[in-house]
Amino acid sequence: MKVFFCLRLNLYLLFTFLLISCGKKNFTQSSDLKRIIGENNLVKVYSDEKNLQQTQAIGIMKLGCTVSHLGAGYAVTAGHCFTKHKIPGKYENETCADSRYDILWGYTINSEVSERSSCQKIVLLEHNDLKDYALFKVEPVPLYSLKIAKKKNILLNSLISIISHPRKRTQEWSTWCTVENYLSSSGPRRQFLYSCDTEKGSSGAPILDSSFNIIGIHNFYNAEFELNGATDIHNTEIPEIVSMFQK
Repeated sequence: MKVFFCLRLNLYLLFTFLLISCGKKNFTQSSDLKRIIGENNLVKVYSDEKNLQQTQAIGIMKLGCTVSHLGAGYAVTAGHCFTKHKIPGKYENETCADSRYDILWGYTINSEVSERSSCQKIVLLEHNDLKDYALFKVEPVPLYSLKIAKKKNILLNSLISIISHPRKRTQEWSTWCTVENYLSSSGPRRQFLYSCDTEKGSSGAPILDSSFNIIGIHNFYNAEFELNGATDIHNTEIPEIVSMFQK
């Protein structure tokens, strides 16, 4: 059974219902650097006609972070990926014409020709104790995009997964895990924790629900709970900004 669950990503897209029965991983001490929770479940991604919408809408920044295209040239990643914004704060309408922020889309283990884009403008970036994300415009506009989940409440034990570029490698899939905890017990649940595996370079990766829609943006590891964490995309201004073209 374990061998079966290490097959290509498109098999998961076809048989998602089989994966819902997967058990939780056993937690062990994990280093801040690797962010592997328990055993390493990262799986290499192959791209074909069955999963183009997912694989081609996800890219890697030249400096190493993972990026998602939301449509109309709007892309999202972690705020800390823009190096000049390491100081916490909120930034709007700033130039990002820097080759370090160039993006290669659809970089999978079997990719032959991939799209490339350059960062044109940071639309909105927030980097603080509760939020860590950046929405920016890119050109040329990628062909494929991911949708933001319409459901706003992220429930404990919800099934999620991550596609990212660990350590600048080709795309790897975390397989399925569950939402384990929240960092905010009252007020808006801005951050949530999970057992999906990531590594350095996974920052900014989309947290995907069981329909492969975005519910969060991966950006940290929580040593107290020994879990990875994300900013809830519905507790940012991103959904409102992109609502003009995402219905």
